Amino acid sequence: MLPGGLTFPQLTLAAVVGVAGGLYIYRPLYKQYRLEQAKAQGNPAPGAESGGTNIDDSAPPRAAGGDAGQSSPATGL
Repeated sequence: MLPGGLTFPQLTLAAVVGVAGGLYIYRPLYKQYRLEQAKAQGNPAPGAESGGTNIDDSAPPRAAGGDAGQSSPATGL
């Protein structure tokens, strides 16, 4: 008999969700550690050359108004 009346499938599901949640939460720490180790060894880490990506390797959001160096066709400036 399991404590709290949990069935084996419920306990298994809770364990899987817990492990997946832990990996999701600590992913930034793993990535930072991997980058620091690659720098210490002198090897570029995969994805380190891009520099401006988020945790999920997507591009960071751009500021409103587009690129700073280009004139706006709507205002003619």
